[in-house]
Amino acid sequence: MARSGTALIILGVLVISAAVVIDLIRTGALQLQAAQILVMELGALLIALGLLLRQISAKSKPEEKHAASFTKWLGDIPMSTWVLAGFLVTYISFFIAPMFFGLPPRMQYFNKYLPDRFPVGHDLLLTVDLIRQWFESNQSPFHVEFYPPFTYIFLSPLVLIEDTHTLFKVVTLMTIISFIISSLLIALLIDGQKNKALIFTFFAMGLFSYGMQFELERGQINVLAFLFSMSAVYIYHRHHDFRRYAYLLFSIAIQLKIYPAIFVVMFIRDWRDWKGNLRRFLALGLFNFALLFITGVQPFKDFLEAITTQLSKPGWAWTGNHSIRAFVSELAENDGFGLVSTGALEAIRQNAGTISNAFLAVFILCFLSTLIRAYQRNQAAFDPVLFLVCVLGALIVPISNDYTLSILPAPMALALSVLATNRYGKSKPAAIILLLAAATAFSATLYPFKYKPLFLQNLFPALFIVLISVTLLNWMIQIPREDAAAAEA
Repeated sequence: MARSGTALIILGVLVISAAVVIDLIRTGALQLQAAQILVMELGALLIALGLLLRQISAKSKPEEKHAASFTKWLGDIPMSTWVLAGFLVTYISFFIAPMFFGLPPRMQYFNKYLPDRFPVGHDLLLTVDLIRQWFESNQSPFHVEFYPPFTYIFLSPLVLIEDTHTLFKVVTLMTIISFIISSLLIALLIDGQKNKALIFTFFAMGLFSYGMQFELERGQINVLAFLFSMSAVYIYHRHHDFRRYAYLLFSIAIQLKIYPAIFVVMFIRDWRDWKGNLRRFLALGLFNFALLFITGVQPFKDFLEAITTQLSKPGWAWTGNHSIRAFVSELAENDGFGLVSTGALEAIRQNAGTISNAFLAVFILCFLSTLIRAYQRNQAAFDPVLFLVCVLGALIVPISNDYTLSILPAPMALALSVLATNRYGKSKPAAIILLLAAATAFSATLYPFKYKPLFLQNLFPALFIVLISVTLLNWMIQIPREDAAAAEA
């Protein structure tokens, strides 16, 4: 295995070198295009696999078998996997294909089921067009979008697919595969298959959910960024020896969508080790800051200007934006959804900023209290409640359209698998009410706003109810005395 790893490393270096040398020979200067970047990404993948194989080989005993036979591996797969495989075949054939892959390239399955745009994959096509303009005419993409510069480099191989409908199909299938891996396979591994039924149920709901369909229709990459985040957290906690790969995957997620940065608190095993944790956070912060210069100083300045403008004057205040600011804006502009008096409505309009800050303060309080609870337990294991609170923060603090709801099912399932099976003692009646509130509020996110009353169309209240409910439930759980004593030791 060590020799195979070395061979992959050498091959990866040769592939990257060839991409650079060919470009120098062809143009006489280093002007990397999408094809060369694709080759370099493949070379980097080979090097990463080679390093992984070498590390596994170094930690394996000589007498260990490195891989089981294919027949044994096939026989060890749970029978329920094949049931799910059959479900996925029909899901892609009879749901995804007719909904998104038909002609003309527009969502045809339901009539205005969600706010679709023509042609299908609007956000994907816009991003790829901006990448093409950047590469061909050096036109900055930051006058339209505010993704980190790495995003455009990472996605640049997509410009090689000239047919836009084929491009959309490729990204759609990539998103579905990413969802299967992150929201089912990794979720089962993190949960330890303790609550398989719950994981499978939330996975199935997520596949058909409004947020997932919206993600696919727009051609967004939130599920892909979440896959990197989930993989990083899983590797860090369950395969700690390979934590450097976790840091790399986590950094890719940040450079794709920014908001995964909140997951940095998941990279803690010893909550008492303040110095070690701070050093880790600082190193990750510096590394990700350096990545912002991956395309040079001027693109970094353009990105910084774009993100500053967006933070100071956030747009996209519509029903499908469930961020705090968007909800307060909707509340003021839609006459308080008909739920408040004229005087109260005027007060809301005059104090919109203060109300937004109050909601933000509540989130920060919930976030800090969850951190304190994790510190009290001081367990090295993955904390599903903290993970869910981080996801909720990523959904309600920055600009967040409803397609980002596609990342919610797995964290929700993992958190509920813990919250629904713990001891609450005399607080059990209150815990039942909070669990019911959290489950009902989450299920409200599965459906589009078209079929809801006006005051329930924006999903911020539902997400806020989930946040409050799981935070309270987390504090109501009775910590066994032996665990409490171990944490204090």
